[in-house]
Amino acid sequence: MQGFKKFLLQGNVVELAVAVIIAGAFGKVVDAVVKFLMDIIALVGGAPSFDSLSLAIGDNQLYYGPVITAVVGFVILAAVIYFMIVKPYETARAHLAPLLASRPIGLTLQVDEGPEVFDGKFGNLHPLFQKKD
Repeated sequence: MQGFKKFLLQGNVVELAVAVIIAGAFGKVVDAVVKFLMDIIALVGGAPSFDSLSLAIGDNQLYYGPVITAVVGFVILAAVIYFMIVKPYETARAHLAPLLASRPIGLTLQVDEGPEVFDGKFGNLHPLFQKKD
């Protein structure tokens, strides 16, 4: 049971759980934006869904509308993700890169006695985190 508890409390498991929860919540936002944009398409084109479009071949109907609806939905979804996640991330990263490059980032290592923080150069323990005997 102790090993299972340790596994659950590992940083990557907790981070993955948080990512899944945030993705689920963000999925609702993306769905709402896609629905909004499909409604705008409905105002312009007359129908938000192209599912009823078909081609008559003899006595048979070939429904190609669902494919068009899926493609339009996919393109809108990709645009929402690009403009709401990718573009702002790239902009923030470009602005923060010089700041992050000029400051050393501490490295935390887990050892048997507890976490120890290094200043990025192995062997040099940061003075604030040196063990006191």
